[in-house]
Amino acid sequence: MSSLKIFQIYYAQEQLASMDNAFIPYDNTKTNRGREFEMGVLLDHFQNKGYLTADYTGFVSWKFTEKTKLPGSMFVDFVRSNPGYDVYFINPFPAEIRWKSVWVQGNNYHPGILEFTQGLLNKLGYKLHLMDIANGVDTLAYCNYWVANASFWEEYTKFLRPLYEYISHDLTTEEQMFMDRRADKLIDAHYFPFIFERMFSTFLVVADSPVRYLSMNKQLYDNGSPMF
Repeated sequence: MSSLKIFQIYYAQEQLASMDNAFIPYDNTKTNRGREFEMGVLLDHFQNKGYLTADYTGFVSWKFTEKTKLPGSMFVDFVRSNPGYDVYFINPFPAEIRWKSVWVQGNNYHPGILEFTQGLLNKLGYKLHLMDIANGVDTLAYCNYWVANASFWEEYTKFLRPLYEYISHDLTTEEQMFMDRRADKLIDAHYFPFIFERMFSTFLVVADSPVRYLSMNKQLYDNGSPMF
């Protein structure tokens, strides 16, 4: 198959014990994008042209095995055994398929995220209606556990760029106050990561150009995996 690089992000030394040998360790201990979580890593990778260093590149977190209950080698084998797609991914929370979409689910766990994000998208001219989005097992993802070719990286980053730039530089005082609120009962984090981790599943549904995507969850589901 084509060349493949999947990096595993860590940001504290004690997390090294959770590294999976199937992935390449990615040191994020001295990040200047701490408030952006995985999104900052993805943007740095794109801006530094890291996505051009292999035919397929992507990232997972140091919690990959804890969240998916799978070894990294299984994800790598899934990618290598299914050539011909632009992007491959795994959703570590398959039970969340009970919600219509990532946005309806998000509104339950992160109150106000749907209406707030829709307001930003409207302001920026996105032709998106989040309440109309429907995510089946084939497009559902709640973590940035994906690996993609250069075409996908370029198109997805283009899709995200207006929203990212506005949130980073142009929020009104009222919008900034909302963004800075704690967004989750269990995780001490603001709204930024929860908005952007939902944009991946959104893009798969609404991309202007057809995206060839493959969900490992869909394959497991079709094979009757007990994961579901």
